[in-house]
Amino acid sequence: DRENVMSTAIGCNIALPHVTSDMLDKPILVIGVDKNGITYDESSEMVKMIFMFVGPSQNREAYLEALVRTSKILKVEKNRKMLIDASSPSQVISILKGLD
Repeated sequence: DRENVMSTAIGCNIALPHVTSDMLDKPILVIGVDKNGITYDESSEMVKMIFMFVGPSQNREAYLEALVRTSKILKVEKNRKMLIDASSPSQVISILKGLD
């Protein structure tokens, strides 16, 4: 339903889908990287990185803070390139920790 209202593809080959849940007490982030890109939806460019956030409904502040921090990191082209060029999931995590 969320994607039908407005795509969470934000440009620069990135999608930031997000949702809240009553079943969580802290935010969860799942990252997907495809160097070749995937078709995310009919209206957006190819997406190479998906950062999916699930946040607690009762603590929207932490969830929104995580979204903002990630968005700031992804605004920088050099950061996006490093993440796309990473050779393993652990390298993606290491890069993100170094940029935070």
